[in-house]
Amino acid sequence: MSAPTTVRAGSAAAWRLALRPRTLLIAVVPVVVGTAFAQRHAGDVDLAVAALALAVSLLLQAIVNLQNDVGYTVRGGEHVDRVGAREGLPRATALGVLSVRAVRVAIVGAVALALLAGLPLVARAGAPAAALGLLSIAAALAYMGGPRPIAYTPFGELTVLAFFGWAACAGTFYVLTLALAPAVLLAATAIGMLAGAVLAVNNLRDAEHDRASGRRTFAVCFGARAARRLYAALLWT
Repeated sequence: MSAPTTVRAGSAAAWRLALRPRTLLIAVVPVVVGTAFAQRHAGDVDLAVAALALAVSLLLQAIVNLQNDVGYTVRGGEHVDRVGAREGLPRATALGVLSVRAVRVAIVGAVALALLAGLPLVARAGAPAAALGLLSIAAALAYMGGPRPIAYTPFGELTVLAFFGWAACAGTFYVLTLALAPAVLLAATAIGMLAGAVLAVNNLRDAEHDRASGRRTFAVCFGARAARRLYAALLWT
């Protein structure tokens, strides 16, 4: 697959292709909602802490996107693309506009920044914040990395619900208030379901390609009808 003439190798456009900035709203919304709930609960919040929580969430989404891009390429997904089965956005490393090494270096940098930004949150909220942060980083790396990537299983939507719903929204509330509340958990579930719906519809669209490349997503394992029902259920918020 050749690179589009509009994207130069190593350019800002190439990095935008890998980072997928439009998906970053998935990381922004739960932090904003968690902060709003914390403001209502406590009457006042530390905006510096909220900003750090937002930075961590954005970095986690960036790690997922970069790992998805490079993991797709090293697993040979671009070869399946050549038969025309995949309809989603192109991968920067598969196009050759970014090297696998460059993207992996960027992933290491993003992980380091997430750990650095998370240190004040751990100092404030203790072991729960540390555990949540480390689990979130591990999940972001494991989405398309390791011997059994999450993206190759039927559990992608559930993972998104857990980390970009419960963890991001309720976690933000916790580091701001050092408490949890049923209302914020309900909101976190709704936000996570919407984020999961984004993945569900993408996996439904790419089911043929995923099957050919060995991915066992929910849509591949259970079929289009079940995938549409899952999508409808996730939109029921």
